[in-house]
Amino acid sequence: MLQMMPPLRKMHTLIALLLVWIHTASAQKDTTLNRIKENKRSFFSGAISESESIGLQSGAFFADFSDLNFSLKQQYGQGLRNYSYSIGASFEGLRKTERDFNYNSILSYHFFPSTETNISDSIKFRLQGFQVGYAIGKDVFPNVEWFDLGLYAGFNTGRFRLFKQDPAITYEFLQYRNPFFSPKIIVEPRVNLRRFVWAIRAEYLMDVSKGAWKTRDGRALPLGDVRSSGPFIQLYLGIKLDTRAAE
Repeated sequence: MLQMMPPLRKMHTLIALLLVWIHTASAQKDTTLNRIKENKRSFFSGAISESESIGLQSGAFFADFSDLNFSLKQQYGQGLRNYSYSIGASFEGLRKTERDFNYNSILSYHFFPSTETNISDSIKFRLQGFQVGYAIGKDVFPNVEWFDLGLYAGFNTGRFRLFKQDPAITYEFLQYRNPFFSPKIIVEPRVNLRRFVWAIRAEYLMDVSKGAWKTRDGRALPLGDVRSSGPFIQLYLGIKLDTRAAE
């Protein structure tokens, strides 16, 4: 059944299954988690609160559309807006190695809903996409229970899809034949309120892949590149998975 799904839908399903698997695995009382609890260390911030969280985030990604908009304005007199709204889910927790080295991690999934731009009375462009991200880092204030300041480094990978529609025919432009890869840094101030976690996640992505648009059969199209580089600002609301952390 999974083979019959469109590629983007497959990715949505796989990411959802991955987050469910992480949620289930994190609830198991394995040896590593027991050692963390015995030492009264946080699974969320590195010290005190004894928790991990899963939640939802929403924000805006300011990718580099300058080359694409330059070519669109030359051809049609108008370009696309220079940001994309996103919705998604994240899992945040602390990992502990066999050598007792602690580091925080964030696994995230971002979906960019379809946005339509009317270039003229007859031509429309529609943009949508997704990203999957992973990052590791440390809490600057590990001994403060109610507040964390996380500094992370990691990457995002994914793609944008651009559709051109006119009365005669519809063309589909695929941004990357292979998924893009963008290293990133994150600054995340976070407040812990009983079972809930509130955070502002500020990311900056640096795309290191090719940005040419291609059709499904691999033909390059005469459109300016889109670079998945730039600030990505999100609001995150999570719930702690360890109920005892809220007591």
